[in-house]
Amino acid sequence: MTKPNLRSDDFDEFSDAWKAADQAERAAYAQILAETPRDELTDIERQKLDVIEILTGNYADEDDAEPDAPPVPEVRPFPVSALPHWARAYVEELAHGHQAPVDLPGLVALGALSAVATRGRSTLRILGAWSESPNLYLAISLPPGAGKSPIMNALLGPVEEVQRLTQRDSAQRRRLADGRRLGLEQRVKELEKQLADTQDPGDSLLADYAEAVANLEASRDDIDEGRILADDTTPEALIRLLHRNAGTISLVSTEGGLFDNLGRYAERGTPPNLDGLLKIWSGDTVRVDRVSGDPIEIRDPRATVCLTVQPSVVAKVTGNSDFVGRGLVVRFMIAQPETQVGTRNMLAAVEVSEDAARAWRDGVLAMHHRDGCALTMTEDASVAFHIFRQSLEDRRFIAGDLEHPSLTEMSTKCESSVARVALLIAVAEGAEYVTLDHMNRAILLGQYWLSQAIMLGGDKVLDPISLRVRRLLKWIDRRAEGPVSVRDVNRSGMFRRMGADDTDAILEVFERAVDMGLGTVDYGPRSPTFTARDSARQTRRSRAESGGSTAETDERTRCRADPKGKNSSFSLYIPTSSPISQEARDMRVRNPDDPEPDPDNWDEDLYQ
Repeated sequence: MTKPNLRSDDFDEFSDAWKAADQAERAAYAQILAETPRDELTDIERQKLDVIEILTGNYADEDDAEPDAPPVPEVRPFPVSALPHWARAYVEELAHGHQAPVDLPGLVALGALSAVATRGRSTLRILGAWSESPNLYLAISLPPGAGKSPIMNALLGPVEEVQRLTQRDSAQRRRLADGRRLGLEQRVKELEKQLADTQDPGDSLLADYAEAVANLEASRDDIDEGRILADDTTPEALIRLLHRNAGTISLVSTEGGLFDNLGRYAERGTPPNLDGLLKIWSGDTVRVDRVSGDPIEIRDPRATVCLTVQPSVVAKVTGNSDFVGRGLVVRFMIAQPETQVGTRNMLAAVEVSEDAARAWRDGVLAMHHRDGCALTMTEDASVAFHIFRQSLEDRRFIAGDLEHPSLTEMSTKCESSVARVALLIAVAEGAEYVTLDHMNRAILLGQYWLSQAIMLGGDKVLDPISLRVRRLLKWIDRRAEGPVSVRDVNRSGMFRRMGADDTDAILEVFERAVDMGLGTVDYGPRSPTFTARDSARQTRRSRAESGGSTAETDERTRCRADPKGKNSSFSLYIPTSSPISQEARDMRVRNPDDPEPDPDNWDEDLYQ
């Protein structure tokens, strides 16, 4: 059989000839093409050079060279220096005395400060109508016996003292309100009697009656029991607690009772009621209109949630598709520090100094007396905050370490949490503005939470190959063609910046898609081809023209591929590149034949 000629203009024959040629023949022909200026090559020769680059994985364009991927980032240590100066010594001594990771008392201290500031309704104006309140959703995952209860009890002591003060003040206000309410009820009864005795009541009498009824209803809604702390509650009970405590409450617990209660809904097959928790985090008005009970409306609700839970609870929550899909999980800044259980010296008893404990108590009480602060940022603090936001946005682009949708959403919530922490630090230190120092310390905590999120997923997460599978399917969906070969994928350049620019790497993506039940691979005599499971499906545009809903169709496709939601678990550990270069941000890698994406809807075009 005659060996195919390397100079053949048929690309399939040329590919077979290249594979059959020995190393010397390949090198000689490649050198001929490489030494000729590209603008002097014919179109056929240029395409051959492209084929050679694809077959060898050696791209001549320096701009397309893939830099060495940086190592997977390590979890940042908890930044104790970010805490208010009067809290640092107590946090460090509690960690040392109980031989616990400093993350535990550090995050619980943040939860305690957030509870006090939430009750005081402090606010931070960011930009325009955008403002943040100091409430945080925190979860610290540690095994039993790690010192969660004694550390939390020590830190919450002054908060409970503040609660006793607020309950005493609220009791006095309620007594005055009760007296006013009795007077209003008597006024309504008198007007009702006058209306009953008058056959033709005038406008003045009717107006007085309407005003009296409105005042009475308003007085009944004026409820404030003065509570700050709650424990082991359901989402419905949390709404009632907010209603009875002027729209603020803090759930601080050493157990994951809230998550357990939410999990019971899932066990019964009933969707959990997450609306309240989601709206409270954002400060959206909560309205409850049920057949049983009076209607409830809470404007600007604020609740802090700080839970120290066992790893099994975190796994249950992050593995629940309802919690993940509705956005509850990403609102929590979750940390799972390395435990010291099993390595502690139980004979080493270290007492916490009275000075550190007194400084903590005095600082918490001072925060309570400074409640109601409405702060703004200094100009340099504002610039630092928005630079931080931009750095996260850059990391959400292709091949960034925040590209995965779960990380993308979590990082947007982390922006708000950073602003809230900056407000907490400023209020705790009695500042009139959020300064650059406050913001930089809050950003340290944001970076800590992000590093925890990236590492949290463990073995259950979607790895880079699964990210490439998702990108492959989106690309096939846009092409609206049949099977695609390894050569097609490589020439598109879609994986070039994701470290998958050779035949073996692309074939690995094909095989992973097959394992996920998303298509089939044909290992033909030439380039292997992949056929998506819904290869006959219409493009997005044709579905829209035919009256079909893209969102509904995509959801049906997802459900068919993953009927039990096994791939919907909270996936955070994405060992891809760290923040990408400016050149990568400027270059939107896609097939040249693809339609130009809608500039007003780029995210949907890229990720849906």
